[in-house]
Amino acid sequence: MLEDQEKLRTLKLEALRAEVQRSMEGGPGIPAGQVFENLRRRIDELAAREAE
Repeated sequence: MLEDQEKLRTLKLEALRAEVQRSMEGGPGIPAGQVFENLRRRIDELAAREAE
């Protein structure tokens, strides 16, 4: 039973590593500050439209 748990743990860890690698190869990330700035701008645009 302990061996089965260790095998499952190993498989999960390998899957996690593969997912991290895929994410790293997906291209450059966007700085958080830029993301929040874009969101604030978008929210302001939507709020302005609603106010019309």
